[in-house]
Amino acid sequence: MPAAARCNGRGPSRARAGKCARATLALGHLCGCVDWDSFTQQCVEAAGKRLRTDESRNVPGGRQAAADSGWATLAERASRLYTGALTDVLDELGEQGRTLPPGLLPLREGMRLAGPAFPVEGVPAVQLDRDASIRGILTMLGEVPAHHVVVYQTHDEGCTSAHLGELSVVALRARGCAGAVIDGGCRDIEAILGQDFPVFCRYRTPADAVPRWRIEHWNAAVTIGSVRVEPGDYVVADRDGIVVIPAGLRDEALGRAEALVATETEIRESVREGVSPLEAYDRYGVF
Repeated sequence: MPAAARCNGRGPSRARAGKCARATLALGHLCGCVDWDSFTQQCVEAAGKRLRTDESRNVPGGRQAAADSGWATLAERASRLYTGALTDVLDELGEQGRTLPPGLLPLREGMRLAGPAFPVEGVPAVQLDRDASIRGILTMLGEVPAHHVVVYQTHDEGCTSAHLGELSVVALRARGCAGAVIDGGCRDIEAILGQDFPVFCRYRTPADAVPRWRIEHWNAAVTIGSVRVEPGDYVVADRDGIVVIPAGLRDEALGRAEALVATETEIRESVREGVSPLEAYDRYGVF
């Protein structure tokens, strides 16, 4: 996992300046003369090329495939659970209060996500250097690892801007990311829904974050509500809410939750067959 990063406003090297300039034009557009279907396809291809380049440079193919398989297996296990069971298990483990604020809602009913956290933090700001602002955001987007969930703490209590939009989702999805949780805003909702990329956020607005919000750092701990989210903590979200499992308890919590769900299935059948709730509790120890 990459080390914590901080935006220094200097942006990428000259060799990448042309690409960043084009991205700046695209993401900050006010012009209607761009072929956006073509541009979106170019974004997907470029992000995919960068991902493949990074993988070949940093991780041998066999190890990368094993890592991908491991994350996919965990996500599949989590998808068969529900956040209520995970919260019950965390309570038993002494980790109460691991649910994010209830105002963080999915863009569409039925959205779910699961994956290790990649925290991002920033603050509302005015009179920003637009180029420096967007370079910081784009640099962060290019460093989110595959299978991870981007978790934003925006500190935008005034709901001034959208911190995630369509092109950001295109880039994240091309990198294989698992979804986004934003204590802040989102825009381009229809286009994002078409990407089949799960997003949970606090509000919606068409106002772009680039001139209104400054990214401070990423891949370092953030606090959302009363929950501290460390890089690598495991995030699971469904229609009931969002649970953050401390990384050190991930495997135990998932295993216990799987056992709890199996027991609840037995309880459900017993009650349907006429067993009283109290008798079921005495028999199984939970209800």
